[in-house]
Amino acid sequence: MRPLIGILFAALFTYAASLSAGVSLLRLLRIRLYRSEILFLGFILGSACLSLTIFIMTACSLASTAAFLAAGAVLVACGAMNWRWVAASGTLPALPRRLATGWWLLYGVFAILYLSTAILPETSPYALSYHVAFPARYLQDHGFSNITADLLAGMPQGIEMLFLFADAIGGHSAPAMVHLLYLLTIPFGIVSYAR
Repeated sequence: MRPLIGILFAALFTYAASLSAGVSLLRLLRIRLYRSEILFLGFILGSACLSLTIFIMTACSLASTAAFLAAGAVLVACGAMNWRWVAASGTLPALPRRLATGWWLLYGVFAILYLSTAILPETSPYALSYHVAFPARYLQDHGFSNITADLLAGMPQGIEMLFLFADAIGGHSAPAMVHLLYLLTIPFGIVSYAR
């Protein structure tokens, strides 16, 4: 039960830090959006901000659980100061009741199905050799390692930085939950855009 709580906390903390960074950025840029757009775009833009932050910390040999928790806490605190702005933003017209009910039922079924799969330990050979393996090594070395025997080590480190962040906090199953965050968030962006 304890590892499960750590995995869920890591995923939710990654989401909160990303969303907070994105909301802060959108407020700083003074972009007028509807609340659903702020929440979706805030998470996406904030993920890039968090990834860059983790990349810089790792490049400076500061990759550790304590450092990532501190950085995430700072981002969440900065984002908390902007929630009044988010709450004051306009909302899109409500979906018709039947459509909303059908959407939530379909979304709920797939969310439970994918959640039950994502919470299991990673078994994909590609993830075990690249997406999870390299971030785990960076965490162990507290920074980027010189990996010369693997061609994949030269690939861009995009979402892997978020995997590193989650792995440091929740262990090796947490990166799959971060991946799930994107899958569960994208439908909200699609619905917001369509509306």
